[in-house]
Amino acid sequence: LGVKIEGGMSRHVISAHTSEVTNLVYGRRMVDGVMSTLLASASFDYRFKIHDLTCSKLCVQPEPEEITLMSPDTYKLENKIFGLASSPDLSLNICTSLSPYLTLISYPQNDVGMVNPKPRTYNVGEHVIIRTVALSRFCKFFLTGDSNGSIFRWTLTREEGGAYETNVPPVSSKFPGGHQMTVSSIVISKDESIAVSGSHDSSCIVWSIQDPSNPVNLYCCKVEGTLIGKVRKVAIIENGPGIYFTSGGDDAFVRVWNVITGKMMIALEGHKDRVTSFAVCPGSRYLASGSRYRSVKVWDFRSIFEENSLSNVMEILTVHADFDFQHMSQEKEGPP
Repeated sequence: LGVKIEGGMSRHVISAHTSEVTNLVYGRRMVDGVMSTLLASASFDYRFKIHDLTCSKLCVQPEPEEITLMSPDTYKLENKIFGLASSPDLSLNICTSLSPYLTLISYPQNDVGMVNPKPRTYNVGEHVIIRTVALSRFCKFFLTGDSNGSIFRWTLTREEGGAYETNVPPVSSKFPGGHQMTVSSIVISKDESIAVSGSHDSSCIVWSIQDPSNPVNLYCCKVEGTLIGKVRKVAIIENGPGIYFTSGGDDAFVRVWNVITGKMMIALEGHKDRVTSFAVCPGSRYLASGSRYRSVKVWDFRSIFEENSLSNVMEILTVHADFDFQHMSQEKEGPP
C-alpha cells in the first residue's frame, strides 16, 4: 500500500497483502490503553486485516520505506473480497466476496486490542454475489447490492459478548423498482433517511429508507446518451441543509446530483479513465475521486455550501501512483 504525491512528498509502503487491495477503512480505538489509529484492509488474497498505525516509523522517515507492522490481526475468507463496510472503531466489519457468502467480523469492546474476532458467515443463495455493502451510522442495519441488481436491508443485533449478528433477509424485503444489472455501489446518509445506489445499468437511484419496511424509489438518475458505461461508485455530500451525491464510472466524469430533485448539477472533467472510488472528508468540503488511471483527484466543494453554487467547484490536488502495472494481466485489473 503506498502512493507518491506529485511535488516530491515521500511515501511509505505497508507490507500487507499478496494481491490487489480492494478496500481501505480508517478507524480509531483504544488499544492497550492508548487511543490508536487503525487501518482495515481487504484484498483479493482472501484476507481481511487490521493494522495498528500508531507507529513512529510511519511519520519520521524522510524517504520511502517498506514497513511490516507488528502482528496485524488477520482473518481469511473463502474467496476474493469485493466489499467492506466498517464501524468507526472497526468493532464491526462486513465483508463481501466473490462467493454467495457475507461475513461479519466483530471484535469485543475491551481495552486489550483487536483480538479474538467473532466471525459470522451467511449464505445469501446460489448464483448471487454481493458486490457492495453500506453500514448505517449507528450500526443498526446495513444495505447490500448484488449481481442480480437487487438491494436488501439487513437488521443488526449485538450479543452481550460484543459480537454482531444478522439474518438473511427474505426475498419479499427486496427494494422495489430497483436496478436491471449489478449494483456496484451504495451509500447511506448520516441521518439514515436516504440511500443512493449506482449500477452497471448506467443509473443511480435515490431511495427513501425512513420506513424500514417500505423503502421508496424517489428518483432514477440517468443521463441518456451521455453517461456512457457502468456506474462504479457513488458518494453522498452533505453539510447543513444541503445534500448532494456524486457518481463516477466508465465515462471518467465525476457527476454531482441534487438528492432532493434528482437532477444532475455538474459534470467534472479531469480523469483519463473510469472513476472507481470516492472518499468524502468530514464536513464534506473535500471530495477525493480515484481512477483506473492510477490517479486520485481532490475537489473543493466549499462553494456548494457557502455560495449555493457549483460553478466554483475546483480540482485542487492530483495524486498519481508511480508504480508500473503494465505487467499485470487483464484478469488482475479488478472486477468487471
